[in-house]
Amino acid sequence: MSTNVYVVAQFMAKEGKEDELRELLQTLVAPTLQEPGCYQYDLLLNSKDPRSFCFVERWESDETLDKHLGARHVTEPLKKMTDLIQETPEVQRYTQV
Repeated sequence: MSTNVYVVAQFMAKEGKEDELRELLQTLVAPTLQEPGCYQYDLLLNSKDPRSFCFVERWESDETLDKHLGARHVTEPLKKMTDLIQETPEVQRYTQV
């Protein structure tokens, strides 16, 4: 039996790059939700900081998440992201207790 994997991935836009980062991150949502093993993939905006974005994700397993991270619709936007983000995104994996 596999255990669901939860992910919280945080992105901080550079000053003035908020709209560009939002647009780029939004391109990930539709294709990701079509991936096998993806149960949740929500893009959130911090209500107190318009530069702060977060994905909240739920995956069937580590294997399905790892496949997602290697998918072209993820790797290509990540290459473009370096000029838009202030720091390396913080990505944490969790399991339910």
